[in-house]
Amino acid sequence: MKNNKRKYDKIPHSTGIMNCPLSFQQERVLYLSQLQPDSTLWNKLSCKHLKGNISVEKMNEAVQALANRHSVLRTRINFVNNIPVQSFSNLEDKNFQFIDISNMAQPEAEAYRLLDKEYNLPIPVNQGQLFKASLIKMKEDEYLLILKLHHIISDATTFQLLWKDLKQIYNALMCVDNANILPSLNINYHDYVVWQREMFDETKTREQEEYWLNQFSGELPILDLPTDFSIPPKVSFNGSIEKAALPKELTKDLQKLSFENKVILFSTFLSAYYILLHKYSQQEDIVIGTVFSGRHYCADIRNMAGFFINTVGVRLNIEDSDTFEAVLRKVQEKINEAYYMQDYPFERLIEKINPDRIDNRNPLFRAMFNMLNYYGERELFSGVENEEYIEPEINSTQADILFEIHNNNGDIKIYIEYNTDIFKRETIRRMIKHYIKLLGNIVRVPSAKISELDILNSDERKQLLENWNSTNKEYSKEKCIHQLFEEQALKTPESIAVKYNDSQLTYSQLNKKSNQLALVLREKGVKPNDIVAIITEKSLEMIIGILGILKAGGAYLPIDPSYPLDRIKYMLENSKANLLLTCGDIANEIGFEGQTLYLEDKELYNNMVSKISNNNKSTDRAYIIYTSGSTGSPKGVAVSHKSLHNFLCTLYEQFEGKVGSEDNCLSLANISFDVSVGEIFLPIVYGAKLLLFDNEMVVDVHKVAQTILDENITFTYIPPALLKEIHKLILKLKSDKEVKLNKLLVGVEPIRFDTLEAYKQLNKEICIVNGYGPTEATICATMYRYDGNINDNDYVPIGRPVNNSKIYILDKNNNPVPVGVPGEICISGVLLAEGYLNLPKLTESKFVSNPFEKGKLMYKTGDIGKWLSDGNIQFIGRSDNQIKLRGYRIELEEIEKTLLSHAEVKEAVVIVREIEPNNKLLTAYVVMEGGSALSENGLRKYLEKWLPSYMIPSIFVKLDALPLNQNGKVDRKALPDPVIEKQTTKECEEALTEVEKKLIEITEKLLNIKGVSINDNFFRIGGNSLLTIRFISEIEETFNISLSMMDFIDLPVLFEIAKTIELALSEAAVARN
Repeated sequence: MKNNKRKYDKIPHSTGIMNCPLSFQQERVLYLSQLQPDSTLWNKLSCKHLKGNISVEKMNEAVQALANRHSVLRTRINFVNNIPVQSFSNLEDKNFQFIDISNMAQPEAEAYRLLDKEYNLPIPVNQGQLFKASLIKMKEDEYLLILKLHHIISDATTFQLLWKDLKQIYNALMCVDNANILPSLNINYHDYVVWQREMFDETKTREQEEYWLNQFSGELPILDLPTDFSIPPKVSFNGSIEKAALPKELTKDLQKLSFENKVILFSTFLSAYYILLHKYSQQEDIVIGTVFSGRHYCADIRNMAGFFINTVGVRLNIEDSDTFEAVLRKVQEKINEAYYMQDYPFERLIEKINPDRIDNRNPLFRAMFNMLNYYGERELFSGVENEEYIEPEINSTQADILFEIHNNNGDIKIYIEYNTDIFKRETIRRMIKHYIKLLGNIVRVPSAKISELDILNSDERKQLLENWNSTNKEYSKEKCIHQLFEEQALKTPESIAVKYNDSQLTYSQLNKKSNQLALVLREKGVKPNDIVAIITEKSLEMIIGILGILKAGGAYLPIDPSYPLDRIKYMLENSKANLLLTCGDIANEIGFEGQTLYLEDKELYNNMVSKISNNNKSTDRAYIIYTSGSTGSPKGVAVSHKSLHNFLCTLYEQFEGKVGSEDNCLSLANISFDVSVGEIFLPIVYGAKLLLFDNEMVVDVHKVAQTILDENITFTYIPPALLKEIHKLILKLKSDKEVKLNKLLVGVEPIRFDTLEAYKQLNKEICIVNGYGPTEATICATMYRYDGNINDNDYVPIGRPVNNSKIYILDKNNNPVPVGVPGEICISGVLLAEGYLNLPKLTESKFVSNPFEKGKLMYKTGDIGKWLSDGNIQFIGRSDNQIKLRGYRIELEEIEKTLLSHAEVKEAVVIVREIEPNNKLLTAYVVMEGGSALSENGLRKYLEKWLPSYMIPSIFVKLDALPLNQNGKVDRKALPDPVIEKQTTKECEEALTEVEKKLIEITEKLLNIKGVSINDNFFRIGGNSLLTIRFISEIEETFNISLSMMDFIDLPVLFEIAKTIELALSEAAVARN
């Protein structure tokens, strides 16, 4: 790669040009400005506060002379034959205005109001001249002087030049000594434009083109920065700015570091920016947009106002194992290359790469970086004692985020422009602090690896690791769950403990029967930590069986009787359970070789035992739950009494201790789902009534709603997928009946605030707890109590750590991530399970040493979340192939492996598709072996032999081959959508409308091609930003309608554009009539 300076032909001066083309840079600005023509983004404004005496007459003359010197200040943009051109006329008097407000009561406030007004008043790009100067008199010796230009004729260097030249011209007019008359410029902006279009014609930039296409070959990375708001569907330029000064000592250290590494200061700041984005996004392939001044072609251009900057995208691969010095060298090399290749027009690169043009994204980058060097002005305006730049508050920005370093003779400030539709101010302020912290660590240890460079300050680290994890709470942690039940049975022996249909048991009866069963189990050899399986439908016997197992000293393993026999067999064999409790004849179908007891057998309850002694410690196992496993088989998780007790105490506390004899608690969850553990034990430990719902295979929401009303249910868990429907039915069925539901547990999947608010309206006193947690962390690791009055467009947080637990959100190097930055949710504390049954290696890999608390374990969930600024946690999703759907955690790989075990399936991939909002379905993509005639129904029936119903895909799609990415891995994003919701193509092109025929004619003429289809995408057949402007102009002229740029961007397919035209024609006809 050549990094030396290019040599360029001399720019000749030309005269008599009436209509000059736009420069490549101007074309792009024109295109963008047409997207939102009323945006202040295109205003470029610079203001000085002057203290002293100013001659209004001479300042007016100076402004006129300035415009005569710089032809770009007299630019007008017009369209000739629908092609944008620029001309350079004489400056109009109205381009200078003098406003005297010195007699007003509050002149300074009025002056700044006028400044803001000027900033917020857009300059129409094609309705006149694009430059304006304003002088506002506040006092006899105090003024604001404002220079305002459209972005299409200006850049940052332009303002520095204009202020220097205006001052020199004004001082010469005021006959100031040593005020030199400025020499004439040898060339004008139009000379540069003509030269540029000739010099950088496509045929003359093959070398640059090859470089840039190579830089952006392969899959283009999209920077996935954590945002505070959902990306808006329409293009947005709404913005603001935050600033921070860099400590002078740090500035000196950075300058020294740059010098020692033989790089420019720009590269040092840019390298730190790459590292910051890497830490925020956890991405390695990152593109940052930056600009070069574009004034290196000749000395004349360096003294000329105008829009010259060249935009480039710099793509860098950064890894945690890299040292900062290594990153710095890579960045400097990339900058050298980009500088050498900068002449290639950015928009031409976009055309060649042809990325997906999503209107809310820059085609190549979301983040930008720039560095501006200011040099102090030695002279003042004549008669002025002091000059100070005034920066108006901006409200627009072109990038999602722009880091701009302002270097004013060694005084450095960091400016961050950001899109306010995406980021909150507090987020950007944190980002600045992290950047400065990172810079400080870089200068201290430039040889440090990226993974070792911390961006958190000590207060932030303490907040994340200690303050928000201050969850210690006393509870009777030595007691076992069955002991807690027995204590409650003594308090309320005659109260109803459990009800199923028309049958019920009091606390005394339930205690007695479970004692009787426990004695039998002990006689069968059950001792602490032994696993006893229980396979039964919901019934009174199920509760007796669970309590009997615990009282005997064992741990209960609940198995859904509707599971496939092969899955049931696996769970029994893997758990090494020697004893099975069941009802009916399912044991005969299983072929269980251990001992089987039938819970309906009255012989089990004939002994006269009234009390059975406890032989457990609280650290012994209480239950085993099997979850989906990445090995293709489910894995058993063992949870202790102590952990379950801690969960119950936390939930009881969340409900403010209002769980007791007045409560009717409904259990809806499947026995194999760990939420069922909480549903069962919360009521019977705290003296409430437990009601078992008998419809667990396919939940009858109508019956659920009716039961909640008829049984005066006060507490239940409702799966997220059923929340809205059950609420609707309660509203429909309740009539004048009071809804008693005052405690609700939700969770497992993301839930919207408006869904919970609907339940708040059912009962103003309801307490709703949103819980989150894997089975490995005892049902819930975090809880969030919804208190209403939250934005209904957001998802409910998952809350804070439960009692006696800690939550860490970490990057892949186990470093805590800042507030707002996604990371893996890791859990520590008393709630952790003991591990996976008979899987020591998997247990060791998931239950790791806690890096923040010596001697403790930490569970790595694989879930992604982020801290919110108030200490709550927002759940984001799974980091791997594991998902949660309708309350069940599913390892997609398990389904894939089961599919692949079929002899006729060659390849298989399973993903979750959101067919419509809040309707996610498992979708299987399969490649069959040659000649296979296996149907979708055949695949489903095969899976049903091995997998529970919730793991059976709803949709099967047969493919000839799975799409692969460059690494040879399955490209899941490229899998076709199995459902077409809308008709997006016109199937019969012979039946074209007159509008469609004319539109094709316009397109073919504009693009100089034949055979255009009404289903073609304008950008895919050669369209670009400049042609877009011409295309719209042609359409408007042909059909005599008005079509906005945004209409076009949203619908780039000709068929859709034609529909928009026809609608506009129809509306125009109605308006005429």
